[in-house]
Amino acid sequence: MIPISQKVGICYICATPIGNLADISKRLEQTLHEVDIIAAEDTRKTTILLTHLNIKKKLISLEKHNEATRFKQMFQILQNGLNIALVTDAGTPSISDPGSYTVSKLIKNGVVVSPIPGPSAVSCLASVAGIPADNYIFGGFFPRKEMQAIEMLKKMTPLSMPIIFFESPKRIKQTLECINDNFKGAYCIVGKELTKIYETIFYGSPEEILATFTDDMLKGEWCFMVSLPKEKTAYNPDFLNQACELGLSQSQIGSLVKTLGWNKKDVYNYVINYKKDH
Repeated sequence: MIPISQKVGICYICATPIGNLADISKRLEQTLHEVDIIAAEDTRKTTILLTHLNIKKKLISLEKHNEATRFKQMFQILQNGLNIALVTDAGTPSISDPGSYTVSKLIKNGVVVSPIPGPSAVSCLASVAGIPADNYIFGGFFPRKEMQAIEMLKKMTPLSMPIIFFESPKRIKQTLECINDNFKGAYCIVGKELTKIYETIFYGSPEEILATFTDDMLKGEWCFMVSLPKEKTAYNPDFLNQACELGLSQSQIGSLVKTLGWNKKDVYNYVINYKKDH
């Protein structure tokens, strides 16, 4: 651990608007006003935000590729008792953006890290999905390689939770085609340019959504939620035979079936036929 002085600054992890400057919170504005230095993913984009707020601050760049080397400079600033705000181009730092490495190192070195919450494309899309999101998975950016994507989705299917991904405008069409080809029965909520003037949200199967796409509308920022069809688990005939021989009722067998995740109708038909033959 790097030794720290008695008066150490605080690093504020600040969520910024994902497209609509009207979403700036008073707390974010106050924090940016009061910190001494701002570490930004892209200083040019952050300058636009600061100009909108009439704030002038010293900026240092903090990108994915320089996060490790930039840490020593940031730590020294904090050690001198100055406060830093860490921001990315849009949304919340550390979520598919720079920040996690810096936060991890600061925590290990005993520096206070304070979150300034705000807009997030993930929660924004989940709020308008229209499907239960008490539990969901955030998958970051959708895998570029098709086989890797298919394997990942297959592993997630048994969890029965919707999954939210970010995607680039160049790949959104290809990604939905991949899901459509390999996961029949999937349901998607696709968000384009969330919170911006041309915000559009699509609902339906990948095939239905793809049918609405035109080449000139694929620009912009994209994210999507996918609810995968539940996999049918094959029932065990030997187990059902034994259940029938033990004299279990149809209701009792039905309760077991629900626990095991077997198709109720298939099991019902099997049990009826078994009892007829025995």
